[in-house]
This record gives sequence, C-alpha cells and structure tokens, in this order.
Amino acid sequence: MNCREFREIFSDYLEGTLEERLRLEADEHLARCADCSALVERAGANIRLLSGLPDLDPGDDLLKKLYSIAGPPEKTAWQRVFDFLGRPSVQPLLTALTVLMIFFTFLAGHPDGKALRKSFNRELHEGYSQIERLYAKTGKFTSEVGNMAGSVFGTLKTLKPEEGGNKK
Repeated sequence: MNCREFREIFSDYLEGTLEERLRLEADEHLARCADCSALVERAGANIRLLSGLPDLDPGDDLLKKLYSIAGPPEKTAWQRVFDFLGRPSVQPLLTALTVLMIFFTFLAGHPDGKALRKSFNRELHEGYSQIERLYAKTGKFTSEVGNMAGSVFGTLKTLKPEEGGNKK
C-alpha cells in the first residue's frame, strides 16, 4: 500500500470499519511510513480532544430562531419580472419587440409619416393578396392531385396480374 491508497481509506481506518485484509495492509504501511503515522497520531489527538468537550443544549429559543430561518427573502414581483426577462430564451423575443417598437416609432414620428403609413398599408395588402393567390393555387393543385391519385388507384385495382408469370 502507498500513501495515496492509505489516504483514500484514512477515514475508515480511524473509524475502525475496514476489512481485516485492508486494516493489516494499512498497519504495515504505517509501520514503514512516518508521514502517514504522524497523520494518524494528529487525527487521534484531535478526536480525543473533541470527545472531551461537553454536549451543548442550544435551548428552545435558539432552536425556534434557527428553524424560523427559511432561507433568502422572497423576491418581489419586479425582481421576478427582471429574472424572467434576463433568461437567454427570452432575448430573441425582446430583440424582435425592440425592432418593432423602433419601426413603429419611426413610422409614427417621421415628418412624412402619413405617406409612409400609406405605402406600408399598400405593401401589406399586396403581400396578403399574394398569399391568398398562392393559397388558392395550392388548394387547386391539392384537389387535382387527389383526383389523379383516385384515378391511378382505381386503374391499379382493375388491373389483373397475369397468372403463372410471363407467358410467351
């Protein structure tokens, strides 16, 4: 046994909970190693010193005070809000909201605000129109594919495979 191995089992050695084989190896190591022997002597002296101290009764008042300590004070509503807003998962949302606020502030406060709002409304409605047209085309395409699939499956059902494989 070396010093590192002894220090791994040091607590168990002091408590007397080691297996017989390990205890014998530890005793052999202590007979050879002055450093580990001194460590055991110091620990034993500390244990004897501490065991001589009387047991203290904290008293009911002290126990009540100790049990009443619940931990850190509860956070206020504003602290909880700031904790929530400080989460990394909320940051992209806050960034998007900031950009939107800047845009609408610019739109509302710009000298040519009325013309900008008109242009913005026109662009927005054109975008809606394009989306509606795409949606209509998609619906038509979907129905055509559905009809085609129905006719293909109907054709496949009416086909009868040749019996006995390919005949020539």
